[in-house]
Amino acid sequence: MNNKCFLVVVIVSLLFSCTHSTKDESFAANKVVLSVGKVGITEYELEKNLKLFKDAYRDTANQQPSVVEIKKWIEGFVDRTYFLADAYEKGYYKRQEVTQGVASMERLIISQRKGLLEQFMLNGKLTINKKELELARERSRKKISIEYLRFEDFDAAKHFIGGVEIKGSEKFREAVDNSRKHNAIFYEEKIIEWPFTDFSQYHEYLFNLKEGEVTPILTMLDGCYLFYIKDIAISKNGTPDNEIIQKLKFQKEAEIIAGYKKEVDSNTNVIYNSDVLSKFGGILSSRAPLHKFEKKDFSDILSLDAFTYILKQKRIRYTVSDLINYYNYLPLKPEIRNIEQIGEIIRSMVYSEYSYLKAKECGITADPKFILDRENYQKNLIYDYYETEQLKSSVKLSKEDISGWYNKHRSEYVQPVGVNVSIFSFKDSLDRNKGFSDILRYHNDKLRASQIKVAESIQWNINSSYRKPVLSERVMQRLLLSKNGQVLPPIELAGKYSVIIKNYDYGQLNMQLDEVKELIAGHIKSAKLKEVKEGCLTLLKPKYPCENKIEYKKYL
Repeated sequence: MNNKCFLVVVIVSLLFSCTHSTKDESFAANKVVLSVGKVGITEYELEKNLKLFKDAYRDTANQQPSVVEIKKWIEGFVDRTYFLADAYEKGYYKRQEVTQGVASMERLIISQRKGLLEQFMLNGKLTINKKELELARERSRKKISIEYLRFEDFDAAKHFIGGVEIKGSEKFREAVDNSRKHNAIFYEEKIIEWPFTDFSQYHEYLFNLKEGEVTPILTMLDGCYLFYIKDIAISKNGTPDNEIIQKLKFQKEAEIIAGYKKEVDSNTNVIYNSDVLSKFGGILSSRAPLHKFEKKDFSDILSLDAFTYILKQKRIRYTVSDLINYYNYLPLKPEIRNIEQIGEIIRSMVYSEYSYLKAKECGITADPKFILDRENYQKNLIYDYYETEQLKSSVKLSKEDISGWYNKHRSEYVQPVGVNVSIFSFKDSLDRNKGFSDILRYHNDKLRASQIKVAESIQWNINSSYRKPVLSERVMQRLLLSKNGQVLPPIELAGKYSVIIKNYDYGQLNMQLDEVKELIAGHIKSAKLKEVKEGCLTLLKPKYPCENKIEYKKYL
């Protein structure tokens, strides 16, 4: 396989470390192992990008890259550093799209769910003590059967029952019968059990009620409720300890994150400029859907305030231009379809800025790994712009190039009609992980494979056409690149925890030019780009001095 397909590209947040570590001034991996011109590459950067290459290779080819391919990648990485040196010489690091792109990624990696700030806040706070475990064990044995009536609001509930509460099961039964005459009153039966994710606002209160009790009117976000405790069952065996601990940790995590969001809301008072945002929405409505704002479309309002917010008694202003810049430079962004989404983006901006300042106070942005990751991302971003403008721009492609390539290589464009697979499904991830090791051991022995006890179901010899697949496009792509008899890594399939064995491909289909012209264009562009780069390198290598201290044996 041509390893050039896997040369480093901008792979958004993966280029930033997603693990917070305490500051360590002796961090050894920051030593420079490659220097070209004014660009230094640290051991940490080299290994991070090499890992990305290996992960991408494994994900695409379903196997690890060979020693030869790894060596080619390192050589390509060294060549790439010459282009980086030229990019720095040309001042690419000063460009707005680079500086703002890096700033946007910093904020994303800090403020996103499971990001660096969240990891910092959760560190050491998810420990479960003996008392918490014992209490959860007791509660996990309890199952409460309830009936309830839901009303639109408190006044509707009070009017219906003639007060704020009713006494006893008979009155509740009467209320249920009467509710059938009212479309706006909803009745349901349900079993609630630990960890009581249903009606979590009142879970402690409901847990302590006795059989036969009826609650007063309880107000929640989606309406008002009357609950009747129909039955309480206590089982001998509760939830296994490992599941209890996992759920307790999840609860603690959710409470900490919810607490932080309340902190952000209480410390940032956002004031929207409704007149300006109304004008913004009017312009947007004629241009949506879009993935990028063109400033010329909003030229009359660019300098006007879109919103302000108060942070630590300081008023911070954001113009329409600031709002557009924030969205345009997001590494990952939603398609904009309506003005309502602008409100979400503004809230995201405020949350992101507050979280960045919080991370700064916590020392996260001073962490050596964070600094190295930021530099690594910046270099990849610079290289991406340089490659597009200085190298790819000189690659030209005609229809004749594509048709000529197809006619010359027509015999290579043959694809199987479909694939035959066997699918093992499991109740949960724990059973799947147990079963996966057995499948790897026995997948060539159908008798023994059929006896894997933890499998909930086994489907043997399922055919899936590559043109009208039964399985997802991503799974089919992996199957196409897999060998006969290969076991794919565990996946979720139709809501089930599953493992797939590729038995064999069947049939043969000659692909037409229209089906492969984009693939061919990619091949030709890659070949021409390789020639362009080789030509440029003959000029750059004498221009920029290189000091290569990479220990090749360490990675081969």
